[in-house]
Amino acid sequence: MRIPAAALLAALSLPAALTLPAATAAQAGAATAAAGPATVPYHWQNAQIVAGGFVDGIVFSPAERGLAYARTDIGGAYRWDAAARRWVPLASPANGLWRSTDGGADWSQVASFPVTSTPDDIGLSFVTFGPAGEAGRAAGVSPPSPRIAGDSGGSSPRASTDGQPTKTIFVGDATGKDLYESTDAGATWRLVPGQPTGMMPQHAALASDGTLYLDYANQPGPNGMTDGSVWKYGTGTGTWTDITPEVPGAGGNPSFGYAGLAVDPEHPGTSGVMG
Repeated sequence: MRIPAAALLAALSLPAALTLPAATAAQAGAATAAAGPATVPYHWQNAQIVAGGFVDGIVFSPAERGLAYARTDIGGAYRWDAAARRWVPLASPANGLWRSTDGGADWSQVASFPVTSTPDDIGLSFVTFGPAGEAGRAAGVSPPSPRIAGDSGGSSPRASTDGQPTKTIFVGDATGKDLYESTDAGATWRLVPGQPTGMMPQHAALASDGTLYLDYANQPGPNGMTDGSVWKYGTGTGTWTDITPEVPGAGGNPSFGYAGLAVDPEHPGTSGVMG
């Protein structure tokens, strides 16, 4: 009987693999780990948006796969149409805070918001929402237990009924250099106590443990920034902490400001900023 070469090689190699000395097996495992996972090449190309200026923000929907919004500094806002693979321009209302319930097709002004004009054409820099289903909390009152697991001092209350729209909203006002908060779905607003002063809030991101991360600069950017900082705010405790990684203009650093910011949705203690 003739045995195929491949089957013969397999039959010969299997016992050898089973009888490898422990040291040899460990070395083989170390070599595999050192090689790391296989890499997949990325193909980058320009995304056609048909707008002027800088694209200074992209927000992905946590509820709908493939839905994203982009904002530009002078060209308005856009929604990603996944089916057509193109960016759809949206109406770009000015002067104050506006609300849309149909994907940006129609807008209505939030009359309760205290900022109603943008005399310097800078205006509101971001809107950040609390997690969906959040129970909300009274201004200045720490949330009741239970808190979200992994609390590091900045957690918000777990939802009493999951799936309900959030009632907590943060809005950055670059013109007034202020951070506003609403805990009743925008019915009322307050300036967040203890917040940094003197610089413009640029971006904000709420981590899964309820910690709000923010970065600041002394100009709207990206040009002209000469100072900036990075902070975290414990929404459950009201505590502000300066976490600036590099102070602009200090210790040989050049003058710059902070603008880009992101947090890891799976690891709330992991964040990144760009200056």
